[in-house]
Amino acid sequence: MKLLSSYLNFTDELENCGVLDSSLDEDLNLFINILRLKQSKTPEFKNSYDRINNFFKDIIVLLDAAHNNDDNFCRRAYRLFDFSEVNETNLGFAKSTSGQGFGHTLRKQVISQAFDIVKAGNKQPEIFHLMQLFEDNVGPDRISDMISTIIRPDLEAYTLRVLKELGITRTSYPKLEFDKEGFLLNPYKSQKGKHIRIYFLPTEILQDLPIAHSWDEIDDVISKNEAIKREINIEIGNEWSKYSSYMKKKYIREEIFENQQRCSRVINAYREESTKEIDLTDPKTYSTSPDYYVAKIAKNLNDEHFAFTLKTNSTGGAVNSADPSVIKREVNSHSVTIDMLDYFGEFVYNHKGWELIQSFSTGEAEKFTQRIIDGCCRKIVEENEFDISFEPNEGPGPADIKVSRGSDKTVIEVKLSTNGEYIHGFDTQLPRYAETEKARFMVLLFIDKGNPGRLKSLKKRCDELQFSDDYCPELYLVDARKQKSASKLDFSMGAHYGLYEFGSYFAW
Repeated sequence: MKLLSSYLNFTDELENCGVLDSSLDEDLNLFINILRLKQSKTPEFKNSYDRINNFFKDIIVLLDAAHNNDDNFCRRAYRLFDFSEVNETNLGFAKSTSGQGFGHTLRKQVISQAFDIVKAGNKQPEIFHLMQLFEDNVGPDRISDMISTIIRPDLEAYTLRVLKELGITRTSYPKLEFDKEGFLLNPYKSQKGKHIRIYFLPTEILQDLPIAHSWDEIDDVISKNEAIKREINIEIGNEWSKYSSYMKKKYIREEIFENQQRCSRVINAYREESTKEIDLTDPKTYSTSPDYYVAKIAKNLNDEHFAFTLKTNSTGGAVNSADPSVIKREVNSHSVTIDMLDYFGEFVYNHKGWELIQSFSTGEAEKFTQRIIDGCCRKIVEENEFDISFEPNEGPGPADIKVSRGSDKTVIEVKLSTNGEYIHGFDTQLPRYAETEKARFMVLLFIDKGNPGRLKSLKKRCDELQFSDDYCPELYLVDARKQKSASKLDFSMGAHYGLYEFGSYFAW
């Protein structure tokens, strides 16, 4: 993930100005929230909320004048309702460099159904704010694109001011690309063969995407709107759970938004709503988008000169560049793996990585943990001219991580303490993966989320194997339990991450 701050060689300049440190090569799972625009204190966005409502008022006037949903007035409304994805904001769900926006079929659907709502006597522009409640294939990301299109002049005015205030000009950045109006261009995104602009965004107008990638989870949307919940509970109560997603949206459209009294109640309640500013320092904000959080953490750690790597010297040994006094040792896949896991352990325990790991659901936690390791530690591996791969599948079952250079290989299996297969992973899976990969070393990374019984059982099993004739995998422990305070690592009380050996003393 390519961060704007890295592209500009910034540390915390963007955050200090309240500007989002956006990703340039893939979209962030954030969106522009209309209610946040209403509350905005940023000068360029003071009138954005009114600009949006005035735009939809013009569409409503046309629909009100129409006699059917395909006459000239409706066609004019359709032409006005034209929103492609605003790629310059780098927001939404798209993993590639372009997204969907509103296509022809969806625009026709929205205008046709808006016609029915207006003809039922409902002419509030806020109806369009709430489209994801009753329109199929419309969610906060598309609403965000729609809003971005309408307030594009405000986005551009804000961007130009921030560029000027931060001194981001052709003169100060001669190697970067700007357009003739002074906008910084994105080297990772293009349209029609040309790089597109980068829009700077104030964090105060953003929210995290509140529902899953499938907008079929209408219940999650409704849970955030008390007025809609009240109307549904009054009318059908427990029967709601039996409805399909399509039927739920159809019901909301026909029984609430096409009913003048109910629609008025919902819109009036919506007008009284407010929402808190997003907290981009809270790892829970990124539970559905950990890559960005990991990229930010990795950059911050590097900015703080925390990162360390092994460097081969003329004698074939290696030293830890963070501590030149460390005894020289062989550089191999195992030593690089342990340095990588030390880095990961430091991130988890001392840089709030545990909060991110705690926020993951059980089913996705180990996959996301691999992505954290990739984001934070890949540089350590590659700078030592080793390869790192995730789930290399070369036979019966893939190892989670492999560090290798030629025939020198270490395989790593990741197990969180919430995974009941932790013993099986240690003494059965991992040796099988090592045999398949012809790996010289094998390490089980065990991340404790607060399961002391399983930790004790795993240590006991490790002790048994260490004193047997069998080749025992190594056990690397990381403390990812909830912390009551932001205490730092205290070695006098034992380590909170590291290789486990018989008799070694950990703090938990």
